[in-house]
Amino acid sequence: MNTKTELRLIATATTITALLVTTLFSGSAQAAKSAGSSNGSSSSSATSTAAFLTSSFTGGQFIAGFTPGVADAGFTLDGLLQRKATGQKSAQLSKAIRYNLLNAEVVGSAESRTGYLYTSGTKALKPGLAGKFLFTSAALKAKNAPLRTGVVAELRSKISESGFISASNVSGIDHSWVVLGLATNRSLSMARAVAYRLTALQHADGGFGPNTDGDFTISGTDSTGLALQAFAIAKNNGSSKHNRMITKAIAKAVKYLKTSAAGTAKDHWDAWGDYDINGSAYAIMGLKAAGQNVSGYVAWLKTKVSSDGGLMVPWSAPAGDVWATAQGYVALRGSDYVSLVK
Repeated sequence: MNTKTELRLIATATTITALLVTTLFSGSAQAAKSAGSSNGSSSSSATSTAAFLTSSFTGGQFIAGFTPGVADAGFTLDGLLQRKATGQKSAQLSKAIRYNLLNAEVVGSAESRTGYLYTSGTKALKPGLAGKFLFTSAALKAKNAPLRTGVVAELRSKISESGFISASNVSGIDHSWVVLGLATNRSLSMARAVAYRLTALQHADGGFGPNTDGDFTISGTDSTGLALQAFAIAKNNGSSKHNRMITKAIAKAVKYLKTSAAGTAKDHWDAWGDYDINGSAYAIMGLKAAGQNVSGYVAWLKTKVSSDGGLMVPWSAPAGDVWATAQGYVALRGSDYVSLVK
């Protein structure tokens, strides 16, 4: 999907890491000025985190990626979902909604094929990002029917009756977002077919790929957490055989996440030799969607909330980090993405 969903490019080289430390700390410090501090109460913490997230949107429109000033669509869509979870209304999200969900030049269309939903050069649709766009549009009730209808139609054209997605390098993350996007846009039957296909991508250890290196053959916490959310929205809506397949896949994925948790209390997940906020957040959301008790994991996550409202990562502390917070607030509430469309 190439949206850096779990910061999987971080720490691949010392020079890149050094650049990220400088850039992220600077961005977090600026966000802190706007966010103010939290007094530790649940409501004030939510307000502080909402302010942190809001200030992280460049010009109120998008979250920048590795290139300063250039939008990262994946993190931006996550950020929109997180801001909705803080209780922000459409009026507070209007600039970002217009830019990321309503603007065909930014999003892309079957006619232009130049927006963030399309690969530069080949102009091929990115299935996972298309699913994420559709899910975010549904969760935020975006008034983008013509654009959304076109994306649904093109995405459906890439999927066979058996749920096979006709595209290159389609990961477990892509399949999961496709399930979530189609299921919330009047395409539940096809979403179920993709969910059944997703069960075939489950690894022997119960997890899904890619991992933080981008290796499809190794399980990752964010991949597995997202798969659980996709299964949650697709289960119990198909044949008995397929429902059993999904139920079995859920049990194996839950076991993988619980056994791979790190720390003495097994209350979070690590990557690159240190705690992983993004992966832990997605794992928490997945376990919650699967009906598991996530209070212990949430308690750990709360220890990583900075006084500026953001979630800290090892290289940003004591300041909050934009990208971690853009994927972490829903988990901080002990909730999941599926709850945003109920």
